[in-house]
Amino acid sequence: MSRLESLRRGGFYPLEQEFVPHLINLFNPSKNKGRILDPFAGTGEVVQQLGEAWNLDVYSVENDLERGKACRERFGLTRSITDDAYECSISQMSFPVVYLNPPYNNDIVSEELYGIRRSEWRALNVFRKQVQDGGYVIWVAYSQHMSQGVFELLGKYFNNINVYRFPEEHLDHYTQICIVAQLEKGKKPPSEGQIMQNAPRFIELGKHPEKIKD
Repeated sequence: MSRLESLRRGGFYPLEQEFVPHLINLFNPSKNKGRILDPFAGTGEVVQQLGEAWNLDVYSVENDLERGKACRERFGLTRSITDDAYECSISQMSFPVVYLNPPYNNDIVSEELYGIRRSEWRALNVFRKQVQDGGYVIWVAYSQHMSQGVFELLGKYFNNINVYRFPEEHLDHYTQICIVAQLEKGKKPPSEGQIMQNAPRFIELGKHPEKIKD
């Protein structure tokens, strides 16, 4: 896809439909009725399938007007917002599952501590706050996005961190991955020494993550 087309889409690339069943079969996040949040919902097709499979009510946010209209038609006015997700007031620690497939772009949101951090890191850092204790975040990104900053962020708040890659390359070029992690309230964050020791292994894992299978 050309850079011009990518810009027109705003970096929005929904998970390929053929991969959605792979994601659904990875785990069952909730035994009881609950909610799932998608702050970058697009037309809502993917998160609707996840919600139906996992018995979760869908709450969506989408910045694009046309795609936001599609979400309203799917989920209704009370469970869909057409706005910038970063500008919305969303209840914290109230969702068993938060699904994140943020737009892919080269925006740099921070250069502190562990160097350059992209907007994909920002999405993880902001919307982890909406995950309830014991709930899950699902983060779809490219393998090169698995940075030391991401490792520190996940290690600080989450346990049971699993990294998978989808069967085919995205846009015939990029290794697309999925991180599934479970929030643990009050988790003791890793020390600086632990971060420095284990972050390289995490980054290396991003180059050869486990392939998702049926």
